[in-house]
Formats: sequence, C-alpha cells, structure tokens
Amino acid sequence: GIVVRRICSSMGQTSELCKSCLVMQVSQQLKFTQKFLESSLLVPISQLILGQRKKMGHFGGLKHLGARFLFSVVKSKDEEVTKSELLKIMTKDERDLFFQQKKVDQTHSLRSAKSIYAQNGDQVHTDLVIAAALHDVGKLESELGIVGRIAATCLAFIFGLGRVHSWGYKREGTLLNRVSKYVTHPEIGAQMLEEAKSCQLAISWALDHHKQEKDSTIDKNLFVVLQKADRA
Repeated sequence: GIVVRRICSSMGQTSELCKSCLVMQVSQQLKFTQKFLESSLLVPISQLILGQRKKMGHFGGLKHLGARFLFSVVKSKDEEVTKSELLKIMTKDERDLFFQQKKVDQTHSLRSAKSIYAQNGDQVHTDLVIAAALHDVGKLESELGIVGRIAATCLAFIFGLGRVHSWGYKREGTLLNRVSKYVTHPEIGAQMLEEAKSCQLAISWALDHHKQEKDSTIDKNLFVVLQKADRA
C-alpha cells in the first residue's frame, strides 16, 4: 500500500487514483487467498463432510462420525444382557480393556457384539464376538472425546496420514501427540490386544477394521460379518 501511494504521488496522481490502485491490489490479494484456501483447505473439508474423499476413506466422513456418535449415545435394547454375555467370555485382561474405554466406546462395543449374535445365533464362535467388541480399544490411548476425534479426523484429511503420524513423536500428552494416537488407534489397539493375549482374530480385526476387504488378511466371510457389526 505504501509503495503504491508513493508511485501514485510521484506521478502526480489524485487521491482517487491511489484508492483505485489500492482496491485493485487488495482485490488481487483476496483472489490469491481464495484460490489457496480452495486448493488446500476448503475442498478437503467439503469432501470430508460429504464423505467424497477416497484417499483416507477408511476414516469415513463427518456424516459417518455423526451417525456413529448418535448410535453410541442411544442405549440399545437388551444392552445389559449383551454386556453380561460378553464379559463371561472375556479374559480378565480383555475385561480391563473393555472398561478402560470411554462410555461411548463401550456402547459401540456392545452394539457390535449384539450384531454378531444376531447374525450368527447362539452357536457363534467367541473369538468373533470378542473381535467385534474390542476392535476400537486403541482409541483410549488418545484420550480424545467426540469433538477431539472429529477434529483429529479433519486434520488427518487435510494434512495426510504421513504428517499426522509424525506428530506421534511430539511430547507425550500434547494435543498433536494425542491426535496422532487417535489416527493410529488400529495399530495401537492391535498391540494392546496382543499384550492381553487375545485371540488372533481380535488382533487382526483391530488392525484391519479401517481397511478395505481386499487389503485385509482376514477371511472374506469373517471380514464382511465384522464390518457389518462395526456399522451397527
């Protein structure tokens, strides 16, 4: 602005012309800023909201996260019955992991387990139920609530998995460190279940539950059953 005024002054231009030059300069700057935001922030965010971005589609869009939250806070029928049956087949370490989860995640665990029972009847293998119920235990390491998880998902979409993963080296307990832990909860959960000596199916599903079927090591039929339970 100062440079423009000096140039206009040296050329003997009127103050009205100076204002015109300034308006033009500001207009050009606004156009540049708009293009930058559209390319780096607004488009990824809009794609995230609409669930259109495929690069990290395994995290789902905000619509998916919102639906998950609503389903999790609404208490399902026979939840206590499902909880009782689930705790009976769990080891002590697995029960500890279940109760360490936030209430919203415990509710999701129970909905997933109930879906497995509904799909397979009373003869369902216990490994399948435990895998469905404990696949999200890695989330407890991040200590993020619903708002924090939505923010973490947005950041992962905008900056990419590689950048967000690198935040894991930030000082323990910092916000960026916790965001990284949330994004990598499949790997963290698989390790936690391995340390708890859970079955291999539970470990594999914790690791693969955000993958596409073709990228998973789990049997195709089991993958479909578990994926349906995760969406319950």
